Order: sequence, then C-alpha cells, then structure tokens
Amino acid sequence: MSSEVVATVSDLAGSQWGLLTTKQATEHGVSRVQLGRLARKGMLERVEQGVYGVTSSTDRFQTLHAAWLSLGSGSTAEQRVTNDREGIVASHSSAARLHGMGDLLHDVPEFNTLRRKQTVRTM
Repeated sequence: MSSEVVATVSDLAGSQWGLLTTKQATEHGVSRVQLGRLARKGMLERVEQGVYGVTSSTDRFQTLHAAWLSLGSGSTAEQRVTNDREGIVASHSSAARLHGMGDLLHDVPEFNTLRRKQTVRTM
C-alpha cells in the first residue's frame, strides 16, 4: 500500500471523526480495492455501507456520525457544515444523545432533511 494512499485516507478521516466515505475516497484517488486492502490489514473497518472508520477511533458517536456522512453527496463534513444546502441534521433521540439530554433509546440514527431522502441501511 502506498504511503500516498494511507496519507489521503488519514487526512480525510482525520477531519471527520475518524471516518470517510467510499465516495470521498474515490474522489481523492483511493479506490474501493485499496479501501478493502486497508480494512484487511486492520487499518480501517467498515462501519456502515459506504463508510469506513480508522480502527484507532474513539468517537463515541461513531454510528451517528457514519449515518450522517452516508447521507451526503460525497462532500466532506466541513463542506456540509459550511454549505448547508442539504440541511441534514440529527433530530429526536439522536439529537438528545448528542446534547447529553436524557436517557433515551438511540439505536437508530434519526435525521431531519430539507428535501426527501431515501436510503437503504444494511448494517
């Protein structure tokens, strides 16, 4: 595995809670095959369909962050927060968990969007 690939993956994940999407990686020159190799080597793990996380991540909101990233168009987290055209925000019990409010069940990430969005969750 080239050091350029590892550096690209590290840079992307480093600015997004230790996560990156397959689409982000391919847009930065890292193929799906290379992501799979990094996962087999134990450097990445598949967190959700189309989302990988570095194995050293300690993000306690990893599932929620991965779900939010998977709803994006391949934009980085910073781009999405800065340019809020998609308007996808955590809501209900997910928002309460992020803000440390209450002891609610939060096994399924919940989001509100400005536009209709359909997804297929496989994990």
